[in-house]
Amino acid sequence: MTTDSQTNNPEGTCAFCDVVKPDEHALRDHVLNVHPDEFCGLYHPQPCQHDRRERYMAALLQADPYALVERRDDRARFANAVMAVADAEMAALLRAAAEMAESLRQFEPATGARKAAQVSENVGVLRVAEALRRIADQAQPTT
Repeated sequence: MTTDSQTNNPEGTCAFCDVVKPDEHALRDHVLNVHPDEFCGLYHPQPCQHDRRERYMAALLQADPYALVERRDDRARFANAVMAVADAEMAALLRAAAEMAESLRQFEPATGARKAAQVSENVGVLRVAEALRRIADQAQPTT
């Protein structure tokens, strides 16, 4: 019997309940649909939006010594407002990073292997800049 490296459970067994699924994709769908709060921590290498909102809400609760945002609904509303501001700034930050990446291209004279390496590096820099702009376009808030 093999075990899942992420959960140390027998392969196909849900880490949160006794459900057994036939393959990894079915198990992932089960966790997403039945245990959505745990899904992000189990399957995403970086924090997802739900985790981010929870961290913002916890920070609001810690920053409010007088419990003015005691209700979870209020904290969620404030966290959403803060996330909207951060998201609006994210696109501009990514575009600035793309500009900085493009400024790193090298144009000094080179020959032989160094010239091929320089061309390769410049292509890589352009690809990074393009990827950053694509992410910025996706992060652009739609209002």
